[in-house]
Amino acid sequence: MKKSELRQLIKEGLWANINAKKKAGKKSSHKNSKAYKAAAKAGNALKKTKNETAPANEGDHKPMNPGILKNRLGKLSCSKVRTAKGKLKDKGTTYAKALQRYLNYHCQ
Repeated sequence: MKKSELRQLIKEGLWANINAKKKAGKKSSHKNSKAYKAAAKAGNALKKTKNETAPANEGDHKPMNPGILKNRLGKLSCSKVRTAKGKLKDKGTTYAKALQRYLNYHCQ
């Protein structure tokens, strides 16, 4: 048996055994057993790595300056935000994006 085959058997061993047990309809290991704890630990580690490496969606955004509109416009209304957006020359600024975001979420 080659080293690569042996490594593959070791890697798949725990999860292959768990899945085979489920398919056979047998009960899984009790929660205090070493096998259950090892499987739970491996599953949690896998979830963490997936969350860390997942790219952010384009639609998601991080709020950059909360309150940027209230500081500049005072009490917010759809008409105030529309007029402020119309007066802007540079539509690519953070302020312009905040105005557009307000219009998208609050004004129909």
